[in-house]
Amino acid sequence: MNPAFESFVAPARRRAQLWRLPLGAAVILFVYAGCAAAILAGLALVTDAPGFMGWISDMAEAASPWRTLTVLATFPGMMIGVFAAARLLHARSAASLFG
Repeated sequence: MNPAFESFVAPARRRAQLWRLPLGAAVILFVYAGCAAAILAGLALVTDAPGFMGWISDMAEAASPWRTLTVLATFPGMMIGVFAAARLLHARSAASLFG
């Protein structure tokens, strides 16, 4: 094996149990949903109820650049969820996830 590759995967091998997979997925989903809810709550604060519901339905179709950007703004929540799962379940820093 390549020594560089071995040094990259060594931190992951220390805590390689199957039960961590569904728990990690749950952590990622929880953090992602929380971040998306925070974005939508902020949007709800700046729009009225009919405007908010229209915005939500237009987001599903990417009806405008702003609606598309709103959808894209939820993606960092997924990244934060992965970093949180790595820290909580594997005692690894976010930097250790990058080669």
